[in-house]
Amino acid sequence: MAEDGVRVLAIDGGGIKGYLAARLLEHVRVEAFDLVVGTSTGGILALALGAGIPPAEIAQLYRNHGEDIFTARWLGLVRQLWRPKYRATGLRTALEEVFGDRRVGSVGEGRHVLVTTYDLIRGQSFLIKSWKEDRALIPMVDAAMATSAAPTYFPPHQIGGLELVDGGVFANSPGWIALTEARKLWPGRPVELVSIGFGDKPLGVKPGKSQGWGALQWVRRIAPVFMDSAADTVDYALRMELGDAYRRVAPERLDLAMDDAQMDAFRVMDAQVAGLAERLRLAVGLACWIAEPRKVDESHDTGWASSAVDGDSSMGRIGA
Repeated sequence: MAEDGVRVLAIDGGGIKGYLAARLLEHVRVEAFDLVVGTSTGGILALALGAGIPPAEIAQLYRNHGEDIFTARWLGLVRQLWRPKYRATGLRTALEEVFGDRRVGSVGEGRHVLVTTYDLIRGQSFLIKSWKEDRALIPMVDAAMATSAAPTYFPPHQIGGLELVDGGVFANSPGWIALTEARKLWPGRPVELVSIGFGDKPLGVKPGKSQGWGALQWVRRIAPVFMDSAADTVDYALRMELGDAYRRVAPERLDLAMDDAQMDAFRVMDAQVAGLAERLRLAVGLACWIAEPRKVDESHDTGWASSAVDGDSSMGRIGA
């Protein structure tokens, strides 16, 4: 890619599978990316990279605190029908250990970070951007809590008058948002985008078995169906839009629940690292050796209440 190009990294949501992304990012020069966009666990990673926290340290966060974060409450799945499955205290403790009192706007020079959330009060997506003055003062801990507040798993997270949940409800794979924001920040510049995902989790549905399903049978399956199919759609759109300037790095299958923090789960992910890390190095390519920051044209950022991303009404109402 030409030296005046922009390098963008997008990281999917996936709960404990963020450990795999952190392990992969140990193998590339992450400061080469001009913009990092993440959803849920990918949002935690995006904030960490923006703050200059090494990926290895984030990987240890998942290993050391995974079971504390995903400690099931009494009655587990049954309780999840009317209350969040997990308390937020374990997650907050882990995030405070990593981020301390850092703010979203305290990312390193030349770095830009965006995490996705959804506001239940306004019924509208809300994007937390490090370069936006009204959001730069949000503590990173709060931004991370909001982007990872997965419905039914964790309670919504309050910031000001907003009631925020996991951005995965509309953009579990945030690559298209990453491309849109890059073009707004650096209009006219070519964009090279690398996306990290976690593969599909097989539903294990036998032919004909779903014919009689009602709400009870669908309730545990509808979320992964929506998220996996949306990720496939974003992947297809980015391939058509960017061609060779887009690379997706993800295992074909990763049969792990988002809250599986057992040691066996980490061993499964560790076994994936070598092959995927090589793919990531190839995807990043020469971009990892060009680290000159790009100047932002802030006149193209129209504010947090705009009704669409980059004028594309098909994206719906995005809190830009």
